[in-house]
Amino acid sequence: MVAAALFIAAGLAEIATLFAHTQLGPRTQPLYESIGPIVGQGIKAAVLVGCGVLLRNRKTRDAACGLALSIVLIVDTNFFWKLRPSRLSREYDALGIWLSLAVFVLQTTGALVVLILVIRQPAHRRGRQRRADRVAAVLLGFTGAVLWVASNALTSYRLGVGTVFNGVQHSETCCSWAQNDGWNHVAVILGGVAMIALALVAATVRAKARAAGLLFGMALVPFGDVVVSVVSSLAPEPTFLGFHYRQLVGPSVIVTFTPTAGFWVELLAMLLLGAAGAFRLLLGPRTDRYRVSELTGSAPLG
Repeated sequence: MVAAALFIAAGLAEIATLFAHTQLGPRTQPLYESIGPIVGQGIKAAVLVGCGVLLRNRKTRDAACGLALSIVLIVDTNFFWKLRPSRLSREYDALGIWLSLAVFVLQTTGALVVLILVIRQPAHRRGRQRRADRVAAVLLGFTGAVLWVASNALTSYRLGVGTVFNGVQHSETCCSWAQNDGWNHVAVILGGVAMIALALVAATVRAKARAAGLLFGMALVPFGDVVVSVVSSLAPEPTFLGFHYRQLVGPSVIVTFTPTAGFWVELLAMLLLGAAGAFRLLLGPRTDRYRVSELTGSAPLG
């Protein structure tokens, strides 16, 4: 109940960050001005709340434990650099700073409570799988984890700006390894180590539900980025949370959002991680169809 309450509170705080503002020149405007990042924040909030709901249900608790641990570990290690005081003060207002810190503290505390729960209460080992099935799942998960790390070092999208008369006149790509600073490099390395370690742990855990939860949690991390890129491709124009930017610049300006190599590698990583989770969850124990059980009180049948 404590862990569930912490994750639900973290999800609600994540929703509240949508109302954070940033200083852009002489005026203040909403931090999340485009539909893509807004959808991304909504997905993260829904995942946190979903973890809390699943933790309350006894039947889904094993899978929820793996889901919560993998998501929080990867998010904390890969995105901790965004919590630097200098960055927070530059991008958020006072409300946004406190909400971001609240999300980090709540989800991390919830993960620690879940970890204590995992240590104290062993998982139900229903339907153990053969080692070959677990090896196949870890190969898919390990490959997906390596591809996810590679996607963080590649450019994910190209943002272009121009006019309807002259086409796209200026474009920029984001965010390759060379474009990021040292803090981001450390975060990518730590996040990659966490992702690969979780893929290996998911192979050694005998409980199917908990192992599948770890893998599905790993798949949800790139899922949010993939959805943001898809939505941004369909609607690249800023809306300022209801106030469309066309009212400021007119109909002549065009904005394009084009996914690049990093997006496709991340999409493949997401599919492999999801397949590994499904492979681990759906495949049950295999028995020898030629084996005949012995009859009680009689000799074995030939």
